Amino acid sequence: MAFGKAPKDPFGTAVGSLVDRATLGSLQTEDWGQFMHICDLINATEEGPKDAVKALKKKLSKNCNHKEIRLTLSDVFCLCCLCVQHYHSAD
Repeated sequence: MAFGKAPKDPFGTAVGSLVDRATLGSLQTEDWGQFMHICDLINATEEGPKDAVKALKKKLSKNCNHKEIRLTLSDVFCLCCLCVQHYHSAD
């Protein structure tokens, strides 16, 4: 991290915000429509894949909410299947 710069919030981007909303622990089940929307946004923007990876990593790191972890892993599965070219080049 450079001196004087605060780390960027991964949920502060358009993709990150959608990832956060699609993986909230208060949801009863996966919202596959929301996952598809995230994939569309990833495919439409140059920074989308990197933003998604950062948000997904943050969502999984040090998270004890099993429902959020399950939803996040479902989102990862969907993105890996539908955003193959862009998603795999992000990390």
